[in-house]
Amino acid sequence: MTKTLKRIIAYLIDTLIVTIIVYLLSYTPIINYQINDYNKYYDEYIELNEQYTNFNTDVENYYEDKELDNDEYTNLAENYPQYKEIIDNYYLENTLTEDNYNEILKDINDNYNDRYIEIYYKISEYSIIQNIIYTVVIILYFVIFNILTKGQTLGKKLLKLKIVNIDDKPVTFINCLLRAIILYFPIYYIIKIIGIYTLNANNYFILSTIFYKIQYYLNWIIILMIVIRKDGRGLHELASRTKVIMLDKNGNEVIEENIYNDIDKETTNNTEEPKPKKKKTKKKIVVDEISNEKKEK
Repeated sequence: MTKTLKRIIAYLIDTLIVTIIVYLLSYTPIINYQINDYNKYYDEYIELNEQYTNFNTDVENYYEDKELDNDEYTNLAENYPQYKEIIDNYYLENTLTEDNYNEILKDINDNYNDRYIEIYYKISEYSIIQNIIYTVVIILYFVIFNILTKGQTLGKKLLKLKIVNIDDKPVTFINCLLRAIILYFPIYYIIKIIGIYTLNANNYFILSTIFYKIQYYLNWIIILMIVIRKDGRGLHELASRTKVIMLDKNGNEVIEENIYNDIDKETTNNTEEPKPKKKKTKKKIVVDEISNEKKEK
């Protein structure tokens, strides 16, 4: 098994462990007194998405023939009372033109976005304790625990991997902290906590979206660097001056033979010193001038 594959498996194991710990702590009412309100608004979020999706599907099917009869209108009004006022604005004299149909979809979409931002803000407001728990667990597991075990989380220990300084020395607090900040991006959750107390719903949503995208692209950059780079080091390792090594059964470092080393060795073995070329001596041709004169005569 290659080191890259081992690292991926170890990462998944560690992520699963952290997720389970955060989940158990977050859903313990004694620790997280916000959990009931969080669940309430999360249920509203699920219902909002279902209603929005189902409405768009139904109204598209009803208007497939470019008409909306009374029965179809009644079904929409009864099944989606939150959208009835919008439909009534355009369903005039029991008719619905194509332009009005498009306007309904636009207004429904705007209504959904506004409601989504409001619910998202409420969910975040009641996720403060959960975000604090996540940040603390990240620091304890990927920083403190890494120092105590000299660079081995549970996932890395199972896969016989270890984090070391680039000088092959044990990792320090700063090494582990920089790795955790870049790889697991707890700053995103800290920013969300600060934003709840300082921003309105719209500005909070914009800020949260920006940092979410930063986290998303940062993860992809790290993955690509680990896969593409010859030394297999990601951005978090370059910044923290660390690397991951493989260990044998006795805990000694295993030097991984990669394709680049194989190529270098093969090239070295197959390359022979060029033999010096023998100088070819040119034969001098002696022309018999007398013979030439006779021929000319």
